[in-house]
Amino acid sequence: MLKTLRFALLAVITAVAVACTNSSPEAVASAFMEDVKVGNFDNIETLLDMEDDFAAAKVDALKTKLAQASRLRKIQSYKVASVDMNSDGTAATVKFTVKELSLTGAEKETTESVKTKYKKGKWYVRM
Repeated sequence: MLKTLRFALLAVITAVAVACTNSSPEAVASAFMEDVKVGNFDNIETLLDMEDDFAAAKVDALKTKLAQASRLRKIQSYKVASVDMNSDGTAATVKFTVKELSLTGAEKETTESVKTKYKKGKWYVRM
């Protein structure tokens, strides 16, 4: 009984977290950056618009690329630098200031962009 209650509570918490993640371009792009930072590449799929067949076919390739890139550079921290929304509010580019550490131990600051789109009441990362 206790295990069932814990599982139900975990399911509710996960559903709320996912709902909040898709609430704005900044939120979905930040969730994407966090998944890349910690290497949670399986979760990235939940942030992508998967109705497009082209996108669905590219998910595994994207996960592989991100995993390879994360071995070459480690994100130490990131923060939103700007959010550029299009005129009709259906797409945005979220720019991040990223502090990363290379394999050689060199620390550098870069700017990364994550493109997002609004569809059916939620924000998604565009591929």
